[in-house]
Amino acid sequence: MTLDQPYPVALARLSQAIGAEQDRSIVTPDTPAALVTLAALHGGDPVRARSVIGRAVREGGRAGAADAIFVTHRHRLLLGWALMQDGHLPAAGAAVAAVAGQQLHRRDALWAAALQTAIARRGGDTGAMQQHWYSAMEVLAECSTEVFALLPLGELWVAAARMRQVDRLSHTLDEAFGLLRALDDPGLWSVPLHWAGVHAGILANSPDDVAPHGQALTAAAAHSSFAKALATAGRTWLRVLAGHVDVDEVAPAARALAQFGHTSDATRLAGQAALQTADPRVSQAMLQLARDLKQAVSAPEPSDEPVPAERPAAPAQRPGAARGATRLSDREREVAELLVQGLPYRDIGAQLFISAKTVEHHVARIRRRLGAESRSEMLSMLRVMLAPAQ
Repeated sequence: MTLDQPYPVALARLSQAIGAEQDRSIVTPDTPAALVTLAALHGGDPVRARSVIGRAVREGGRAGAADAIFVTHRHRLLLGWALMQDGHLPAAGAAVAAVAGQQLHRRDALWAAALQTAIARRGGDTGAMQQHWYSAMEVLAECSTEVFALLPLGELWVAAARMRQVDRLSHTLDEAFGLLRALDDPGLWSVPLHWAGVHAGILANSPDDVAPHGQALTAAAAHSSFAKALATAGRTWLRVLAGHVDVDEVAPAARALAQFGHTSDATRLAGQAALQTADPRVSQAMLQLARDLKQAVSAPEPSDEPVPAERPAAPAQRPGAARGATRLSDREREVAELLVQGLPYRDIGAQLFISAKTVEHHVARIRRRLGAESRSEMLSMLRVMLAPAQ
């Protein structure tokens, strides 16, 4: 039904399986909760995805005792993916950390590595992104091409475009699109991969590479409001990168992305629009839009996981660290944490959706608050102050 029926019809049928008694003699491609979540993620239904998979994580695996742990790992990774797409990067990182060091099926190992790649890319950590991407590529070589792994493949594609390594994925991408063609290009499964293709083409600065994926999204828009939002956002993104920033065009496109669970992409679109325009008023409007979208997801997701009894106590702070930390405002602390990572002002501003000049003012205030006589002394003090949180 996910291949030839509208998304609501297919989802209703899939959802009925969640509460049904499972015949353990029958081999299924995934758990009912995972299948509903996958369909919801592909269909731009973030609320349903987080609700279903969050409940599955709380309840634990319903499979037999031997498989329950693997089911739990699978559900945690899918929850992490839903959180990542919607901009909850710390919560997504906690989800993937929960399965770190565990024995994973190859499909889940691919999801874990791709999720770590996605979190690092969205967090601006290029080194970690590259590390996780190469790990994911090793796992990908051992996995079969399937519709249930198209989301991680799309993320690896976008990261590969950032790294100028798309050629290493060419064969797998050809197999994936060949599989979709063999299934008559079902919109539910193909739309997110085409969205990844739009991003990859933009990052490669190749309009010719963007075109076929933009056309596919436009064609799917007749039957999917999610595809329509992605197609509109793709066209808007290209116009923004060409220097045509229209508030009345960017704002609806970004809000539509957020509505369909792609808040991380939405804030990035608004942030890039702010950087591309020469009009200070438009830039401020775009930065405010990005902040508003980010604020909507800034509150941490409530954790339903019990705290392990063996979890070690938080490390004691260095003398004076707490006193120093309390001198910084929340915004100054955000700037400080990125500053000690070695990011330039422009990149810090892009992540926090403020201008590079505003970052410079924050740094000056931080230096005065700490009483540092030089930049190097300020950085040394910040490293000591922030060490317990890192």
